[in-house]
Amino acid sequence: MEKLRSVHAVRRTPYLGIVGAFALTITAAFVVLNATPGMAQAQTQTPAVAAPVYEYEVVSIKPNKSGGMMPGGTPLDDGINVSNIPLQYMIYGAFGVGPDRVTGLPGWVSSDRFDISAKMETSVADAMKKLSVDDRKTAQQHMLLSIFMERCGLKYHRETKEMQTYTLTLGKNGPKFKEAKPGEAPAGAMKIPDGHGGTGSLQIGEKGLMTFRGLPITFMVQMLSAQLGRTVVDKTGLTGVYDFAWQFTPDPSQLRALQGAQEASPSGGSASVVPPDPEGSSLFTAVQEQLGLKLESGKNSVEIIIIDHIEKPSDN
Repeated sequence: MEKLRSVHAVRRTPYLGIVGAFALTITAAFVVLNATPGMAQAQTQTPAVAAPVYEYEVVSIKPNKSGGMMPGGTPLDDGINVSNIPLQYMIYGAFGVGPDRVTGLPGWVSSDRFDISAKMETSVADAMKKLSVDDRKTAQQHMLLSIFMERCGLKYHRETKEMQTYTLTLGKNGPKFKEAKPGEAPAGAMKIPDGHGGTGSLQIGEKGLMTFRGLPITFMVQMLSAQLGRTVVDKTGLTGVYDFAWQFTPDPSQLRALQGAQEASPSGGSASVVPPDPEGSSLFTAVQEQLGLKLESGKNSVEIIIIDHIEKPSDN
């Protein structure tokens, strides 16, 4: 790989609510979906492909003091443009792992909000388009990590640890959703690259209803992993892009954890919580009955990231 010019370049609560779902969606749009359909399996081991030395030409990180609850962002071919987002989501995306596999993050990483923009040189963007899906994902993660290493003094190390995971498999009668047909995203939906060269979308409706269109199973796996606070390994064998939806109600322990996390956050507020449906399904029941899939608990030897040092971003 050629070297391209560089110019200055927690553990999650099990129930995400609207804010977490949108923040995860934004991060996925920039990093997570730029992977093969088997990414969930690959997450349980050290990537075999060395990270290409690609970096952003210009980077801006500014504190967001708006007090707004919702993060925002627009996927770009040549960079990143996100607003009002906690850095924890971008850090998870940079390492390509879920929140259960990153330890040592200070509280401000989840409570403080930032606007982040980063732009590649034209030659870098053109070179990225020629990479394989795996190499492009690795390069984007490397570029994102470089931002945090330079602007936040990020230092970390990796360890291998046996830990609890979930495995996602097909249910007895197979999936209850179908492959997506080409079409425009519904009005108000967030558009998301599908990792296959196309575009999918996500809508979040009342009582936590999430409707996904034209997205791969890897996206579902990432959402489940974040909701459960535990790595989910994809064993479904489904490799296309699909339309699917689920709606569930968190159990009491999840709601207590969420309430505690919000009270500890400067922004606080219940606006980030999708009001639960008292007659709704649990997440595990929803996965089985609404999606035709099954989550099974087990243990796997996985790589975890230990954060040794990180500080608030330096001024631009």
